[in-house]
Amino acid sequence: MTNLSDIFKLEYGSFKSYIKDLEIGTIPLITSGSKNNGVVGFYNIKPNYKSVISVPRTGTIGHAFYHDYDCTINTDCIVLSPRKKMKTLDALYYTLIIRKLSVLYSYGRKITPERLGKAKVPSKIPKWVKKISFPDYEKTQNAFHQKNNLMFDISNWKTFTYEELFDIKKGKRLTKANIKLGDTPFIAATEYNNGYRQFIQQAPNHEGNTITVNYNGSVGEAFYQPIPFWASDDVNILYPKFELTPYIGIFICTIIRQEKFKFSFGRKWHSERMKQSKIQLPTDSAGNPDWIFMENYIKGLPFSGHIQ
Repeated sequence: MTNLSDIFKLEYGSFKSYIKDLEIGTIPLITSGSKNNGVVGFYNIKPNYKSVISVPRTGTIGHAFYHDYDCTINTDCIVLSPRKKMKTLDALYYTLIIRKLSVLYSYGRKITPERLGKAKVPSKIPKWVKKISFPDYEKTQNAFHQKNNLMFDISNWKTFTYEELFDIKKGKRLTKANIKLGDTPFIAATEYNNGYRQFIQQAPNHEGNTITVNYNGSVGEAFYQPIPFWASDDVNILYPKFELTPYIGIFICTIIRQEKFKFSFGRKWHSERMKQSKIQLPTDSAGNPDWIFMENYIKGLPFSGHIQ
């Protein structure tokens, strides 16, 4: 084991300008967020780092990200620059180690370059790290259809009730004491990872090719579920009364999320309320939901070639 400061030079990020004063551009600005690799947006600014690790010292404290591209990092982050040339996999390994160290810091014990630098980390990279391979990201960006000439015109959209389109069922309560690790996806009221919390030993209590919607916790977050799963009692499950495909499911989930501002902890989106709730969808010439349009629209988007 060795001190983190023996491997990296640690300093505060140097960018101080307000986002509202910036022009849209091409350089990613890294802040203390926990999503999108810490990137808050792309602006017309001068990059000041490359091949470094950023560590938020406010907000999502310790949630580290590695940046192998030109970027700008603001003062809400600590920047770790390798003292020696470092391979991407090695940098990602230390990024994960730093995330594990985040439990040592909080608002009352803020993370600083000095404190983080004294953290003990492995001095050698494990052999298993060297065996990891990266996916071909260029191929993942391909669309199912290379061209999408569909016009997104909402003038022909129509309002439907959820009860017209779905049979709505409720998940079942499962306590931590009864959870054992297994192979069944456990869907809970989270906004991350397609609603997956972990894999459990219990048999699935709901079918795949359905949509889950949180009525508690992250209310209104919707996810398409391709395979059978166990849903917690904080989740509603939408069983389609039509032929659902992954592409149509993703389209509908996007529409559902736009309605979540109407609900909260004090006004939960329980199954009875959801039955009478309304959703707007594109329609065909007969006034029915235009499932073909929805599917083809999603197929024409980047990355859709890898939806299964």
